[in-house]
Amino acid sequence: MSEKLIELIPDVFYIPNSTNVGLIAVKDNGSPLLYLIDSGPSELEGEYVLDVLNEYYGDYKLRAIISTHGHPDHTGGHKFIKDSTGCEIWISKKERAFVENQNLHGSVLWGAYPPKELRTLFFNPESVDADRIIDEKDIIALEDGRKLSFINFEGHSPQSIGIIIENPDGQKVLFSGDAIFPRKELGQHWISLITNPLLFMSSLDKLEELEDIKYFVPGHGDIISDDLAENIEMNKIAVLSTKQCILNALKKNQKKTTEELVKYVADYHGLCMKIPQYALITSTVKSYLSELQNERQIQMIIEDNILYYCLK
Repeated sequence: MSEKLIELIPDVFYIPNSTNVGLIAVKDNGSPLLYLIDSGPSELEGEYVLDVLNEYYGDYKLRAIISTHGHPDHTGGHKFIKDSTGCEIWISKKERAFVENQNLHGSVLWGAYPPKELRTLFFNPESVDADRIIDEKDIIALEDGRKLSFINFEGHSPQSIGIIIENPDGQKVLFSGDAIFPRKELGQHWISLITNPLLFMSSLDKLEELEDIKYFVPGHGDIISDDLAENIEMNKIAVLSTKQCILNALKKNQKKTTEELVKYVADYHGLCMKIPQYALITSTVKSYLSELQNERQIQMIIEDNILYYCLK
């Protein structure tokens, strides 16, 4: 329809922005019924989304915002949009706490009460109550007979969920959230936030096994279609290379603290971190360290009350 609202298949759209927002339109006898997928990182983006809907639909009813996961860059507009339209908020069970208690994000990243740099609106938007819990087993019939189905994509967050919409002609679109990062996004953010690298890799395998999906709409960046396999491979390389980077830092019988390993990884990738990025990178590095320990490639030792990592 325009650069603001891009139609993928009939009545299935996305609004490109710093976070891609999906839109499913249901034609009804009265006002169009709309469903959003995510809302963007703040009230400002939520306001922009409503401006786009008002521009192209005028008189409509927003039925629900369906959340791929609870991170603030995907849920920051939830409260504003819900207050403005009366829509419902749908989200998976394990992600619910994050939208209802947005202050959890900074605490999880920091491991304790976070500093002011992690209490900004980007990390701590307004909390909002969830109205419906969605599960991978659910199949939701829309008012026009089309159906929504779901797939769990753990790894980036505890229970990220992908939303699949299928039209009567068999065309399918998957809104995948941050289960996969497009190649250009990886070029800018090679070390993406991951809470469990093993599950993240498993989610990439799930994506690879899906059939007959015409478009994959990631949470950020360009739409993925014919180049899905290439993008999956790039994401897997990013995970494996980060693991190897950590192992390289521990060669020659060296032992290092978490701080030293975070510095090694950041220096290797040419990062100049400020506190928010430091929190994101540190949280991600810790998740890799836990996996490497589970795989018995490294071990943790405590000497003089300092925690060190070393090769097994």
